[in-house]
Amino acid sequence: AVPTSIAFIAQVCGASAHATSTLRKLAVLRLMRACKYGVLKPLGKMLVTTASSFLPIMNLILVIIAFLVTWLVIGKGMLGGVLDDDYANFNSFGRGFLTLFQIFTGDSWSGLMYTAMFAGACEEYEGDCYWNGMCYSCHAGAAAIAMYYIIMFCAGQYIFVTLFLGIILSNFSVLDFMGRAKGADKTINRPEAIEQIAQYQKLPPMYVSQKLVDYIFRRLTPDDQSDFMVSEVPKNKLLELVAWKQPKRFWRFLKVTGIIRARQAI
Repeated sequence: AVPTSIAFIAQVCGASAHATSTLRKLAVLRLMRACKYGVLKPLGKMLVTTASSFLPIMNLILVIIAFLVTWLVIGKGMLGGVLDDDYANFNSFGRGFLTLFQIFTGDSWSGLMYTAMFAGACEEYEGDCYWNGMCYSCHAGAAAIAMYYIIMFCAGQYIFVTLFLGIILSNFSVLDFMGRAKGADKTINRPEAIEQIAQYQKLPPMYVSQKLVDYIFRRLTPDDQSDFMVSEVPKNKLLELVAWKQPKRFWRFLKVTGIIRARQAI
């Protein structure tokens, strides 16, 4: 409704129908409302889970941009003004960034690598080496140029793509853990809650923060119950609150650094 309303307002203000055609075509997104009903509910949950990964994905994109800028500076020092290709070169920031993005996505990256090797570190002379009657003599710089392109390709195809998929799948794994156990909507007491938190955080029960447990029981205990220490809380709400209050990465950091033993001070 929002894109079509914007298109209508733009046309009232004098914009042509052709200029607002893209906004009006976005009305097809209304079909996604059907994901709330019937057999399409799992699809709707997948879309919501994917959308919840937006902020971590944006952080990853910033890391990728920083990596590309760093690699671009190195590329301009190695190949700036060397490549004769009008499209794939490092003569300017914009063209160099597009060249790195092409390597990053794996689009004909090996051809770009060989072109850069011959242009930046090889000399040609007449001989009976290739079909065109030319031979090439390359120095050690060709290996450095090849490593530059290979590292860029591997980072894009194997490291950052894996991180991107890991971010999305991590949210699915949390939701799967929350709904995996039978009767996830039942109420549990304090010892059972500690066991669930320990299982979720992959810690021994003795290392579960008592302050975290007190906070969760205080938040989830109904107002008509005065003593939250002996009350019971919904199991699914418990795990949702734990995931929000102390995500897994917090406890993984504490385990790696050895601070987990000082849990009472947290």
